[in-house]
Amino acid sequence: MAISTSGKSPNLVQALEAARELNLLTIAFTGKDGGRLADLADYCFVVPSFSIHRIQETHVTLYHIVWDLVHVALGEDDVI
Repeated sequence: MAISTSGKSPNLVQALEAARELNLLTIAFTGKDGGRLADLADYCFVVPSFSIHRIQETHVTLYHIVWDLVHVALGEDDVI
């Protein structure tokens, strides 16, 4: 999982490239136009804003929703 407001963070680009070589599932949360991470991740949630504050607030919300959905899919009780 990679989280970047710009989608261009070099260390995260490198991490997703390495993950792709290992055939790992990758998820990215980005802002603006998604940057390079949008092309590298299997699933990318892009917040189409240039406001870093709005992007980060939305990432937190998305992260919690994804977290809950994974636990629901795994059959956990009392998740939501």
